Amino acid sequence: MPTARADRIASENRPGCQAPAGDRTAWPRGGALLILLSVVDEGLGAVFFGIQPGIMDAFRGRFGVPAEWTPIGAIAIGYPDPASDPVGTPSPSLRKSLDDLVHEGRW
Repeated sequence: MPTARADRIASENRPGCQAPAGDRTAWPRGGALLILLSVVDEGLGAVFFGIQPGIMDAFRGRFGVPAEWTPIGAIAIGYPDPASDPVGTPSPSLRKSLDDLVHEGRW
């Protein structure tokens, strides 16, 4: 994560956002979420899955991950199979008006 962004995130007005020095886990979480949302917006399917220690060596070998990197997860991206979707795609709903969502001073 670029230093300026990390400094802004961990600023004094955001207590609890200070990551320990050298902590590189904050970026993958946000990055993974952004990738998943973008993939769905493009009509594809995606899943994030954690890499368990028991399969780390096999994962490194299959995907060429250098020994100095420790992956925490991976994202599989592909076309969804509509035939195997038991729920189906939800139909879009109309947005509620601002008056239905915002109540100033009383309900």
